[in-house]
Amino acid sequence: MLVLDSASPSPRKIEDDDEDENEHDADVKAQVSSRIMAQVRSLIEAGALRTRPIFLTSATSLLAAWPITLDPIFSGLAWALIFGLLVSTAFTLVVVPMVYYMAYRGRFQQAA
Repeated sequence: MLVLDSASPSPRKIEDDDEDENEHDADVKAQVSSRIMAQVRSLIEAGALRTRPIFLTSATSLLAAWPITLDPIFSGLAWALIFGLLVSTAFTLVVVPMVYYMAYRGRFQQAA
């Protein structure tokens, strides 16, 4: 913005506050974006770190329940146990991290 000053014959430029605000908004958005990416990276790393122990624990329980499926009385209980373990493993490895990400993503975006 050009302003004529009565003391000097030449016009001088005054910086707009809008430019400063736009730069500040861009900085805040960049910080929020980096926080979200850090959160995504930490969720992926935690999932990768815990996948093997979760699968091993589920597999041993599934193998232990398998012989029970041959018993005519407790067969239904064994199948319920097996499918419950499969579903809970899927929830632990996929659904829980997704819900966690969706719940906390909103908090970081509201800061912008």
